[in-house]
Amino acid sequence: MNLNTDTKLFLGIGIITVILIVVASIFLTRQQKSPTLEGPSVDTKILVRDDSQIQSTPSARLTLVEFADFQCPACGQAHPLVKGLVEKYKNNLNYVFRHFPLPQHKNGFTASVAAEAAASQNKFWEMQDNLFSNQSEWSDLNDSNAIFKKYAKELGLDTKKFEADLKNKNIKNKINSDTADGKSLGVNSTPTFFLNGQRMQNFGDIETIIKSEIK
Repeated sequence: MNLNTDTKLFLGIGIITVILIVVASIFLTRQQKSPTLEGPSVDTKILVRDDSQIQSTPSARLTLVEFADFQCPACGQAHPLVKGLVEKYKNNLNYVFRHFPLPQHKNGFTASVAAEAAASQNKFWEMQDNLFSNQSEWSDLNDSNAIFKKYAKELGLDTKKFEADLKNKNIKNKINSDTADGKSLGVNSTPTFFLNGQRMQNFGDIETIIKSEIK
């Protein structure tokens, strides 16, 4: 059968198109099956400071660092997922929380201060849970400290010390230092996660990566 020039051209274009579709499908499938970390490892001395809040275990091979804002809705949504992963992989995973209150959230900074004030009485993680779980309760308040004091009382803290620590300049300086560290590492939104010093491209991939790293 003889084919004219137009027919041959049409068939050629069709074959090339099919090949491109197949190649693209293979590439996308590999991308989906092999989530990766983004870029080179960052300076771990900046990523985790001596005074950072950390849940650790001696056997852990992985360290997850989160830069978060207590008033950030996405951080609030991620919190139970992060907490679940930390519990599920507690023998293999360290978890570090760094403060990164965003300027558009009027109570984000004061919430971080409240968390650190609770930390001075060894209740950081309990206060973290309260702040994220009850985010809608205090986010729009003009005086969020009033409700933070209520949380402190519920946690059995020394409320006088807690109130004094809400004004503690060292605590405020620590939060500012966390934010400065985050900016130096390229953090510009929350939550931002680093696993073993490398930035996560997609938090949804984190469990897949954890599983692959601990095999």
